[in-house]
Amino acid sequence: MSAEELSEVCEVSPQTIYRRLDDLSEHDLIEEDLQPDADGHHYKVYTATLDRVVVDLTTDGFELSLSRRDRMADRFTQFVNEVRDR
Repeated sequence: MSAEELSEVCEVSPQTIYRRLDDLSEHDLIEEDLQPDADGHHYKVYTATLDRVVVDLTTDGFELSLSRRDRMADRFTQFVNEVRDR
């Protein structure tokens, strides 16, 4: 989604959305792509890279683990390296 779409869906200001997107980007939890529109302009769209969140309850509290989806380019590079190393 674009920041504008996220702002509408989440019912928060665009400024709040951009702050949250900056935080998520800093932790590699979203990917940004440029999307052209019919008028020839471009805008950014954001995709979550978060795949799974696991919360384990322990006697001391909890443990949190996150897994992220690899970017397509990273998966392709990994595939090429695996084929080459065979």
